[in-house]
Amino acid sequence: MNEPTHINPPKDTLFLTIIGILSVAVPILVGLLLFIPQTGKLGDLDVSFLPGLNAVLNSATAIALVIGLFFIRKRQLTYEKTAD
Repeated sequence: MNEPTHINPPKDTLFLTIIGILSVAVPILVGLLLFIPQTGKLGDLDVSFLPGLNAVLNSATAIALVIGLFFIRKRQLTYEKTAD
């Protein structure tokens, strides 16, 4: 019988840890911001830039997904994994 090949774990554990932490921290931060009075300020910190930052991040995500789809259609899977 053939021996099963062992797949090495990905070396992206640092990135996966950061993604996991951010996946928990961002919803908590958004939840806290919902309960702050809608003055646009958080104490001395002006948070009125957050909607614009959200739009930029959403746009960057959409562009990365479209580029990934393009590479999948062209069967360039190495580039697709980089784009996503």
